[in-house]
Amino acid sequence: MEAEMLQLRAEEMEQISNGTFTLDCVKMTLSPSQAGIGKRCYAGSGSIAQTTGGKFGKFRVKIYCDESISPGEAFAPLRLQPGTLIGDSEYYSLAATDLRGQEWGADRILPDLHVGQDFTGFIVEGDSSEIWTASRSSYWPKAERVTIFYRGTITVPCNTFERTETYIGDEKATSTGSLNLARFRAAGFELKIRKEEKAITVQAISEWQPITDSTWMRIAEGLQIALGHSLRWSVIETQVKDGVFTRVSAAPSNEQKTRIGPPIHYQEFDRDGSVWVLFERYLGYALLYQKELSHPIFGLFHSIIESGSASIEAETLASSVGIEALLKEAFVYIGQPSEAFRTEIKMVENAVATMPLSPSLRKRATGSLNAMLSPRTKDQLYIMADGGLIERRLIKAWEELRNKAAHGTIIDPTEFEKYVRLCDSNLVLFYQLLFLAIGYSGAYTDYSSIGYPNKSFKRVLPAISTLNKQGQSIFCDPYVSNQTS
Repeated sequence: MEAEMLQLRAEEMEQISNGTFTLDCVKMTLSPSQAGIGKRCYAGSGSIAQTTGGKFGKFRVKIYCDESISPGEAFAPLRLQPGTLIGDSEYYSLAATDLRGQEWGADRILPDLHVGQDFTGFIVEGDSSEIWTASRSSYWPKAERVTIFYRGTITVPCNTFERTETYIGDEKATSTGSLNLARFRAAGFELKIRKEEKAITVQAISEWQPITDSTWMRIAEGLQIALGHSLRWSVIETQVKDGVFTRVSAAPSNEQKTRIGPPIHYQEFDRDGSVWVLFERYLGYALLYQKELSHPIFGLFHSIIESGSASIEAETLASSVGIEALLKEAFVYIGQPSEAFRTEIKMVENAVATMPLSPSLRKRATGSLNAMLSPRTKDQLYIMADGGLIERRLIKAWEELRNKAAHGTIIDPTEFEKYVRLCDSNLVLFYQLLFLAIGYSGAYTDYSSIGYPNKSFKRVLPAISTLNKQGQSIFCDPYVSNQTS
């Protein structure tokens, strides 16, 4: 195992890679997540073991307690009401020490008690999707870094040979090399992605900025967008000024099951670096979003990728809605009604308010008028097409597919190929909007054309400050325009 981790040993990384990571612990304590609620802690020796059960995997926590317990407390967990949300007061947090003295933690564990007939000595079990460990220090590293480890056979376009030489004494015995590295710089980071037989390791070294949780999230998102692959990490290790922090997830091995293609089709050899240019553009754009949540644009991308492993109806809806949501997220200023139109809407609202209408009709009329103050997706798309930013033929395909998706149309099997082609056009339109949002120019794969040819995307959206100065050329009044005819 080649993953470069500071707190995990080679044999532990091997176990994680195989989905068999296990910790034997000399001391374990489960404490209520909320203090002062009158619930006891559970303590003893035990283990933490990775399991393959469920879609996302889990760690099984087991503690052997030598204490006695009352019948009421033993059966308390059974009083949870089915069909209701479990409150925070029901969850416990874990603190554990393994055989080599490493301290581990986990959160949001629901304890399950197994009690004998005499209620003396019992076992507490619970599940967690993630565990972590940390070594704090005042040492300031030369450069902050984050390392992310993914399980699974994942194709990566590599650009660097790695050579290994073996010596016997001073004499070289063997020399082997393989194209298994991708190295590049992006948004103030030096990145190295190593491809292994059944895993990849991503290491990002910061050239100047601190690494936070939102930082590694943006890096992980950029990797998934560049590769067109939904990935679940197994290990994240950050080395920052406060110390080294390691998180281990019970995520299963990553497998590519979607029919959705990546923005740029690639092989294991990186021909022109376009994939990593796309990564760089996304990372530079998304780092401005500093919440410890997925970036909204990545959320839309992820939904479309995941829909490709479901039905064609699911893909139809996800891609159609994804285009609308992307426009609202990144292009809200395009197609806004003019001030003159807003004034007219206000005049009509005032007139409706004085009419002898029923409350229900007045509410519906006012709602319809207010909806006119927001740009319609169709109008925004055609405005961008008129500006030469996206292709008009893709909008026609989106219109046909969106109408079907919105009305819950069940696709006739005899028309399956037709809808696959429409979905492919939707995908290309989504990618082109994504390119405009993040400022990417370069190669892309046109899935809307026979043979999926690689083409060049060189259209650039002007800065928002420029758009504001352009007035009607961008901020046109779609309701008095013939652009959608």
